[in-house]
Amino acid sequence: MGIDKAHLVLDGETMLERAVRNALATEQPVAVSGMDTPEAWTLPSIPFIPDLIPFAGPLHGITRLLEHFMSPLLVIGCDMPLVTPDALEWLIGQAGRRTGEEGLTVIDRSGTVQPLFSVYTPAVLARPDVDSGEGSTATFATTSSSTTTFSTSFSSSARVVIETGRFERIAIPEDLEAALWSVDTPADFELLRGGSASNPSSSSI
Repeated sequence: MGIDKAHLVLDGETMLERAVRNALATEQPVAVSGMDTPEAWTLPSIPFIPDLIPFAGPLHGITRLLEHFMSPLLVIGCDMPLVTPDALEWLIGQAGRRTGEEGLTVIDRSGTVQPLFSVYTPAVLARPDVDSGEGSTATFATTSSSTTTFSTSFSSSARVVIETGRFERIAIPEDLEAALWSVDTPADFELLRGGSASNPSSSSI
C-alpha cells in the first residue's frame, strides 16, 4: 500500500478507528498492538502497546499483548474493514464452546486458515518458535472473548503457528464470510471506497 493501512481513511474514519469501534460494540476489552496512541484519538481510551522490535510483524505485537493480559485473545487485522460486531460476536461465541489447547482458527470456504481472524490461548507462548522480542522475531498472535486485538500488518508466521499447532478449526458461516476480506492493494481500497464497505454482500468484493 505504501503507507500504514491503519491510517487509511474510509467514510471519515481511519481503518484502525473503524476496527476499534466495531470491537467496542461487543462490550469486550479492546487493545491495539504495534503502535502508540494516535494523536487526536477520539474513541474511548484503550491500551496501545508498541512493538519492542520495529517492523517485526503482528505476531510479535500480539505476543506482547498476550504477555500484557495473560489471557486468550481474539485477533483481527485493522485491514479487514468488513469485520462487523456480528462477526466478532459469532467468533466469541464459538470460542466459548470449542477452543483447542492453543486456540481456535477460522477457515474460509476453500479451507484456508485465517490467522488474523482467530483465537489464540496463552499455551502458544510455551512453543519454542514463539518469542516476545528479546531473542528471535518469529512470534504469533493470541485472542479470546476477554480481549480483542488489532494488528496493523500481516506475517505468515501466524499461519505456521496455527498449521503446526493444536488449534480447533471452524468454518465461517457463508453470511459472515465477507468479514475475511482484507485491503492488500490500492485497488482493494478503491473497491472498498466504491461502496462495498457499506454492503458486505456486494458482488464487487
